[in-house]
Order: sequence, then C-alpha cells, then structure tokens
Amino acid sequence: ALPGPPHVAASKNIAASPHVAVFAAPSYATMASSIASSAATASDSARAREVFVEMERRQDLVANEVSTQTMRIFDRRGRERTRVMSTWTRRDPARDTRDQLIVFTDPGSVRGSAFLTLTREGIDEQKLYLPGVGRIQTILSEQGGDSFMGSDFTYDDLSGQDSQEYRFVEMQETVGHWLLTAEKREPGEEDRATRFVFRVAKETYALEGVE
Repeated sequence: ALPGPPHVAASKNIAASPHVAVFAAPSYATMASSIASSAATASDSARAREVFVEMERRQDLVANEVSTQTMRIFDRRGRERTRVMSTWTRRDPARDTRDQLIVFTDPGSVRGSAFLTLTREGIDEQKLYLPGVGRIQTILSEQGGDSFMGSDFTYDDLSGQDSQEYRFVEMQETVGHWLLTAEKREPGEEDRATRFVFRVAKETYALEGVE
C-alpha cells in the first residue's frame, strides 16, 4: 500500500462578497494595464488547470492510499468545529473502479461514524454509518446535495474532483504549494458551495487541502 499525503485539511469557510464595477473614461495607460492584467489572468487560469490535471493523473496512478484528514467547519459567527478522519482509498483504473472509506476518529461525538463510496464506471454507491443510529444508510442520488456531517461539503463533493467540472480563475503560489481557485461550471441548486481553493503540493502534486 502506498501512503497518501500525511494530512489533508479540508474546510469550506468561503466568504462570497459581491463585486462592484465602476466605469469611467479609461486612459491609454489604464487600458494597457487592463489588457496586461487580462493576459496574466488567462495565463494563470491555464496554468492552474495544467497543475490540477497533472494532480489528477498522478492520483490515478496510486492504487492504494491512506491518509489522515482534518475538516474545519466554521459557522456564521466564525466559531470553529474540527473533525478528524482516517481515509482509505483503492483504485483500479483497468476496471474503472474506486473504493473509499472515511472513518471519523475525533471528537467523540462523531467517533466511529463512517462513509463508504464505491465507484463503478463513474457511478457511485454511497453508504453512511452513524453509531448513534446503529444502522447503515444508503445515500440516494437525490440526496447527493445534502450536507456531509454538518459541513458545506455535500455527498456529491466526496465523489472525487474532476477538472472538467471547474473553471479555473486564479493561481497563487507559496513556498511549497499552489493555490488554485476554481468555480463550478454548471452549479446546481443543491450545491452549497460553488467556489473552491485547492492546495496542491509542488513537490508531489498531492492535494493537501480544499476550502
């Protein structure tokens, strides 16, 4: 078994603020600056997609992956709740299958809760186990937009990431990571979030965080 990234921090603390455009008669300098800025944005968008596609390619080469993930959930007042999970993923590209098991380990209120996704030829079968209920619940297709464990993630979000579903709008860099900002191309009414920031390690192209 090949180990996955040591920690994957996942959170959906997204503040969407409206943009206000103010129009005025532009000078030639302003127009030139705007054109240069648009070109840079287009370049960043293309480069962000390239990084994401390469991340997907390398991810598909890993047959078995084990990782520890931390989910940080923020309410409207900025108060934070933390969920720690262990994740096991098995892929078989030849058979077009993917199995993923997520087990919550902390805090005690969610410990033992588990979520299983079985993907066969692009079709997901998802099951949720809650110790307090004591039974396994099958997640129906119409429930795909429901909240996953009280977060802004939905069950559909846990089916994996596909570059074709996103329009990349920005790329930033830190010492060891790329930060790729993307928006869903065709958001549905059930989507709780439509804008994401993917944190990808430069050295390994591993996905190490999603906001």
